[in-house]
Amino acid sequence: MKTRILFAMFAVAMTSLDAAEVTVYPYTLKATAGTQLVIREYVSGERKAIPKIWTFPSASYANRTVWEVPVSTNAVLEAWADIDGNGRYDVGEPYGTNAGRDYPEIELSDASPITPRIDLVADKSDRGLTRDAVLQRVLENSINRPFDEQWIANNTFKDATTVADGSRIRVVRWLVNGVPVYRAGTSARVVLDKMIETDVRSCLTEADILVGNENAFDLDWANLRSEVTSNFGTLVACGNVTDVSYLIVVGDGPIAWEDAKATNSVAALKSVISRRYGEDHFRPTPVSPVTYMSFSGKTRFRWKIDYNDDEAYTAFRIKVSQAATLVYDSGLVRLPARRLDGTYLYEARIPSGSNDWKIACFNSKFSDENDTYYTNGIPFTVIGE
Repeated sequence: MKTRILFAMFAVAMTSLDAAEVTVYPYTLKATAGTQLVIREYVSGERKAIPKIWTFPSASYANRTVWEVPVSTNAVLEAWADIDGNGRYDVGEPYGTNAGRDYPEIELSDASPITPRIDLVADKSDRGLTRDAVLQRVLENSINRPFDEQWIANNTFKDATTVADGSRIRVVRWLVNGVPVYRAGTSARVVLDKMIETDVRSCLTEADILVGNENAFDLDWANLRSEVTSNFGTLVACGNVTDVSYLIVVGDGPIAWEDAKATNSVAALKSVISRRYGEDHFRPTPVSPVTYMSFSGKTRFRWKIDYNDDEAYTAFRIKVSQAATLVYDSGLVRLPARRLDGTYLYEARIPSGSNDWKIACFNSKFSDENDTYYTNGIPFTVIGE
């Protein structure tokens, strides 16, 4: 099988894609002389897999050059702009992966809409959040400061500044709205547990989070909403979670803090992952009528989401009806990167006829199917061949 990799200097209109074609386009990247585009293939979960790597010069970026890259079936592809020329991905370089996609597309970004990228060896994050800063926020917002001070003092952290090859990595939900999990009478939730081969890939990215686990659309997709409602209801007003912090634990040590007097010595990175959520769901705004694209046989849907960048929505769903009969349902799809004009774009083959459509966006907090999440777009007509 051959996969076509298309890279352009600007986020251009997507052309017709099929199962053998992958589009790679930038999100925030401005190519400079000497910056190479690197594409790598690996098979998820395959220990010590030798990746296939291709590099392309920056001079080709603006020319929309199409490369034919032979890849294995069901392979995961990564792409990044190798700004420092060292041949590997480093935190801060525009990066993307087709992991978790049901349509073949890679967006390059230097700040992931899914989760911060963490350098497991150098212990740095693209968002710069640290454990000390998060713990200070716990004390500043504490409703029972003496107990929280005791909890922080008893649970000491050994800084795992170097992660050895073949290490176990766990990403653990440990604070909700600054509230430690022990105050909710529950254990820390492990949302990711895997072995990391640092000689293959030294950074934790969305490829790790989205491939081969239940979090198909976000780090904490499977459990956050239900567990916050059931466990934190008395501590987080009406279960309205606005921020969650995740600790990155290295090795097989303890992760469960179930009371303030427990004493643990936890090996963890200084970097933490934090997610923010709005109190209310933001509904997407369709920005133009949908048009039938006869050259591709697809209909183009475009929309905006008016929310703060930190409050990421990571999935969407489009439904199309004819005379109140559902004729197309995208199901949940991972949100594409926001384009240069601030819109999102998705294409699908829609039956001919007069169509009504609506769209909703989702994240770990607003993950349920809720009619109030949807916004109606302008009706459109697909003309048959």
